Amino acid sequence: MLYVETNFLMGYATGRNAAYDEMLTYADVLRIPEICLMEALTTLKSLRHAQETFTKYARQQHDEIDRTLQAESARNFVRLLDEAITEYDKTSADLESRLMQVISIVRSRSVLIPSSHLWFEDHEARTDLIQDPTDELIFCSIRDDAMNASHEPGNLFFSEDKGYAKKELRADCNAAGLTITQSVDDALAYLRKNHK
Repeated sequence: MLYVETNFLMGYATGRNAAYDEMLTYADVLRIPEICLMEALTTLKSLRHAQETFTKYARQQHDEIDRTLQAESARNFVRLLDEAITEYDKTSADLESRLMQVISIVRSRSVLIPSSHLWFEDHEARTDLIQDPTDELIFCSIRDDAMNASHEPGNLFFSEDKGYAKKELRADCNAAGLTITQSVDDALAYLRKNHK
């Protein structure tokens, strides 16, 4: 079983690594905490806001300079602003489309893991090794799912987030029958080997 988290969704959406597309080709089933979908959608909302802010500012600059077109450099600047707005809008639309695409794929081929109820109820269930509480909840949800589920041994947790690479977290995962990797190549090899 391959476990992934929010950075996988965002990595696919941004096209950060072409291997993510290949990973989805080989992944029969992924396991991902539900909170990761929420986190990705929150990121999308922030990206939309950033796009709107950029576009609004660029259009204001465009209109201001467009009224005072005297120099060739001003006309060039207005043309470049038009191009920048158009390209930024295209890039944002592509990112949103790819994010919604990966969410749809993940939803159809994944088991969504509920948030670790132990993390909320019992301080002992937390690792306190990850500073960001959302990342801590994601890690504990994955670890608890691997520990409590009756999966085959040799499950893999893929995340390029260096926060999950701590030695103590690796030990926690090993106890749950889970290996952490930050290597896309290792994750692909795992998926190819286990593809049905």
